[in-house]
Amino acid sequence: MKGFSGLHPAVCFVFFVEVLLLTMIQMHPVLQAVSVGMALATLWALEGPQALRSLKGGLALGMLITVGNALLNPGGATILFTYLGGRTFTLESLLWGGSAAMLLLAVILWFRSFHLVMTQDKIMFLFGRGIPTLSLLFCMTLRFVPEFTRQLRMLSQARASMGLGLEQCRSGREKIRRGAEQLSAFLSLALEQALVTAASMRGRGYGLPGRKSYALVRMTLGSGGYLAVLLLLGGIGLAAILRGGGGASYFPSVQLAGGRMLWLGAAAEGLLMAAPVLCNAAVQLRWRRSRR
Repeated sequence: MKGFSGLHPAVCFVFFVEVLLLTMIQMHPVLQAVSVGMALATLWALEGPQALRSLKGGLALGMLITVGNALLNPGGATILFTYLGGRTFTLESLLWGGSAAMLLLAVILWFRSFHLVMTQDKIMFLFGRGIPTLSLLFCMTLRFVPEFTRQLRMLSQARASMGLGLEQCRSGREKIRRGAEQLSAFLSLALEQALVTAASMRGRGYGLPGRKSYALVRMTLGSGGYLAVLLLLGGIGLAAILRGGGGASYFPSVQLAGGRMLWLGAAAEGLLMAAPVLCNAAVQLRWRRSRR
């Protein structure tokens, strides 16, 4: 049985648009913590323990951003210590860097979940009729990195089996020469596949007027109900942030918004972002009951 990924593609797309919008328009640490926590829970529900790999990489990048901002930005009223002949290391710069790192981590995790849920066929279904060229370009962009990573790995293994691998080089000059040869072969393969894809799509009449797409999904009553709830929660969260619930200022001193608007926005955002986890949990519960 399918959970959140089995809903109508429009429902999933609206969910990720709302989530990314609410994440990127504010810098309040409470709302950012909610976004990071729910993003990690969603990614865990979608791919299990493999979600820790994305978290480890994001944490390392976040630590670099946090410390780097504090070192490069001397602004702020609370000086923790000085270095390099009087350059200040301030608490406000450190906190602002941590907030920016949390924002980036949340966006990375949500885009990872987007990549798992919004597959190429769903994107083509949503936008293939209205904007066929842009939808095809978007799908090709999403698969660019994983597909070319796989091809580069296969090319490296093939050259290594012929005794031409980078690990088999005896000198640095030979390693550079073989690396250039491997890069040249990889680019030639990529260009050839691009030409084959373009010719294939042209032969199928993609983008011609009057061309229709075959849809395997229909908007059911359940998907419509999910969409209505998501729009309601997203509207409440956005209204709370716009009314000051997500206000945060770090310079010259830290000033964070509080009160009812903050907690209303946090509650609405938390329920909205927990939708995939709750949907998958409900499906699993129904499955266990049906087995009994």
